[in-house]
Amino acid sequence: MFGGRQTKKTKKVSSSDKIARLSLIPSVSLPHAPRLPPLFLRRSSATDTGIENLRDKRDAISRQIADEESEKARLSSDAQALQRRLAAIADSLAKKREARDEYDRVVEQTEAAYAKIVESSHTLLHVLKREATAIAKRRGGSGNGGVGGVGGASGNGGGGVMMSGNGGAGTMSGGGGY
Repeated sequence: MFGGRQTKKTKKVSSSDKIARLSLIPSVSLPHAPRLPPLFLRRSSATDTGIENLRDKRDAISRQIADEESEKARLSSDAQALQRRLAAIADSLAKKREARDEYDRVVEQTEAAYAKIVESSHTLLHVLKREATAIAKRRGGSGNGGVGGVGGASGNGGGGVMMSGNGGAGTMSGGGGY
């Protein structure tokens, strides 16, 4: 245009540049697949290493999950066994407490019956003393015929009954004195 001849500069293209340009052109077109240049489909060694590291971490986590699930199952089994043992002990304790309460009732009833027997025995002893005194008075003897021991030394035949209960000297009845 300006009076001179324009020369078109041509750039020499190397074979590696040709291959690089060809790799940018998709060779196969799939109907619903995203159209990615083949450059993204090729992996570099750094990418391969990164993906391999991620897989290793995933596998390590998977092993930890399996280990913890196994431990969880074992602990659950142990907890169930402990629950069964706890229930058995609670049942045993309930039965033993019931037996102890029954023993408490029997001991209380026995002590009450014994107290009544002791009271009746004191009452019987009192009645016996009173009757012995009455019999001795009717026979003409004194009210306190002797001091502990067995009567009948006077020869008139009666064997006496010793009456005591208060720890003191007993009253003799039956045969008189000494």
